[in-house]
Amino acid sequence: MFETDFGSGIAKELFLTLKDKKILFVTQENLLQKYREIIPAEFAVLCVDNMEEAYLAGLNAETPAVDEVVGFGGGMSVDAAKYFAWQRALPCTLVPTAISVDACYSYPIALRRNAVVCYEGEVIPKTICVDYDIIRSAPIRLNLSGVGDVLSCYTALFDWRLMSAAGKGPAVVDRLYNTAENILGELFGNTADIAGMTDKGIRMIMDAYAWVGIEGYNNRYCHFEEGSEHYLAYTVESVCGKHLLHGQLVSMCVYIMSKFQQEGRQNDVRRFVDAIGLSIKPADVGLSGDEVSAALKRANAFAVENALAYSVLNEKQITQAFIDEVLGELQ
Repeated sequence: MFETDFGSGIAKELFLTLKDKKILFVTQENLLQKYREIIPAEFAVLCVDNMEEAYLAGLNAETPAVDEVVGFGGGMSVDAAKYFAWQRALPCTLVPTAISVDACYSYPIALRRNAVVCYEGEVIPKTICVDYDIIRSAPIRLNLSGVGDVLSCYTALFDWRLMSAAGKGPAVVDRLYNTAENILGELFGNTADIAGMTDKGIRMIMDAYAWVGIEGYNNRYCHFEEGSEHYLAYTVESVCGKHLLHGQLVSMCVYIMSKFQQEGRQNDVRRFVDAIGLSIKPADVGLSGDEVSAALKRANAFAVENALAYSVLNEKQITQAFIDEVLGELQ
């Protein structure tokens, strides 16, 4: 499951093996221009620019029949490729160009309906091709943000304990909980490899994504990786209507929600993001202080209205005093 090939220069080799098939090559315009020389002219290229379900459905209706789908890019390209593969019941190969998000290893598709995330469908890729050279050629901010969907275990595990104690969802499974804690330990203990995007650092993050994806598929929940930090991120997207770098946004939300869970927990998050060089200042994430404030004021209600899994957002209310304090820390 989630068969992954690692190496340098392997994306070009993969594309050459596929050029005699009818391939729908899903990417974004900037990536098409950057990597045009390794993309066979025979591929039917489709550039996407958002994940709204109605938009993708329209593209799908206009696109000719193919044998296979290839997703080449970050989370948007990968999830869009999964969508087309799902709609057409076709095999799908995914080639991430950055490790900014865990979409390759997430079997559902993260669509948007009126800017609100919704998970639909089920796609297990035929192959995931991780080309170290392509990953390292991405802007460092994209790659560093990839820690977000691993760092999120830090707050998600806390929320899972709350859920289990309240009897509001699956009880904590020690095997899953302990493995997620060990993954966090590896993350916190190898900041130099992550900051330098060494082969080891890249593989560490991708292996963590794979574990989350496999266990999420087998258990049909991801409470060990998704909790109040993701719910706050979804609230931010809904309130602000912006397309933000997912992993960096989630990392900022891990800081905020870990502080909300228990004062002092955010200190480990701060040390980690500072060590790898990932900024979680609202302005660097693409947000104003007022936008973060508006999202925090909305977060409790958003979680309830969207029937999100039980978390600290169900146990206590975010106050103006908390908002003022955490924004002061993030500036």
